[in-house]
Amino acid sequence: MKVKTFLTSDNWTQRALARDNCGNAVSIFNEEACKFCLLGAISRIYPPHQLEDIGMRLRDVIRLKTNYTSISLFNDNSEFSEIKRILNIADI
Repeated sequence: MKVKTFLTSDNWTQRALARDNCGNAVSIFNEEACKFCLLGAISRIYPPHQLEDIGMRLRDVIRLKTNYTSISLFNDNSEFSEIKRILNIADI
């Protein structure tokens, strides 16, 4: 599964790696986690040995296509439609 398939407007969040149903920030590996930011989703989906490459690919696309220089800043200051557009370009 890719992040672009996993993340939806219903399970995406901002200003936390993951949240539970009550909106509390939780670990991405917490069984109650049901909403994820870009970094949280990447960490939840991809195995550890792929995280660096996936993160670099996403950062490169964000830098090329937006005014942001980090995944976190992009996630926390963008609408979900922009998140989805960048995920499709990065193909992750």
